[in-house]
Amino acid sequence: MRQLTTLKPRFRGPAGKEVLLQAGLTHLQWMLQGDSTWQNLASLDDLAPGKMPVSGGIFTGNIQVRNVVETLVEVIIYDGTAVIDLSQGSVFNLILSENVIGFNINALPAGDVNAFTLLVTQNNTEAKTLDWAGSNIPIKWPDNATPLVTTTLDKVDVFSFMSIDQGDSFFGFVGGQAY
Repeated sequence: MRQLTTLKPRFRGPAGKEVLLQAGLTHLQWMLQGDSTWQNLASLDDLAPGKMPVSGGIFTGNIQVRNVVETLVEVIIYDGTAVIDLSQGSVFNLILSENVIGFNINALPAGDVNAFTLLVTQNNTEAKTLDWAGSNIPIKWPDNATPLVTTTLDKVDVFSFMSIDQGDSFFGFVGGQAY
C-alpha cells in the first residue's frame, strides 16, 4: 500500500490529530495519526474515471466498441403463440414448426427505446404461416403493409423491431427475405 503524503492542506481530526490518507489495494482509506487501523473511505472502482456500470446505472461519455457478440435465442411457440422474452437477449430465431397466430413480447427492459431482431426460418417439410396481427403489442409496418413470410422451405427472413414509446407499440422493419 502507498501512503499519500502530498495532501494539502493538512487535515486535523479530533484532539488535533492529523488525518492520514492512503490508497489501499481496493479502497481509498483514512485513519487518525497514531491509530493502528485504516478505515475504508471509498472504493477505488467507484472512483475510476469513465468506469461503466456492470449492470444498470447510466454511463455518460463516448464509448468505443471493437466487438459485440450476441446470443441467438430460440423462440418457443406455445399453442401457436411465439414468445419473445427480451430478458434473454435481442436476437431471436423463430423456426416455423407450426403456424404462428401471434406474438407475446415480454420482459421489456426499462427505458424509452427497446429493439430486437427476429430471424424467421421456414419449416423444412411444409410451409407454415405467421400472423403479425396476433401480437400482444401492436406492430406498425411502413404504409401499413404487413409483410408475408417466405414460403420456400428452409429459407430465412430477417425482421427488426424498435419501440420508442416504452413498449406500447413497435415499428417493424424488413431486413431481408428468402436468404
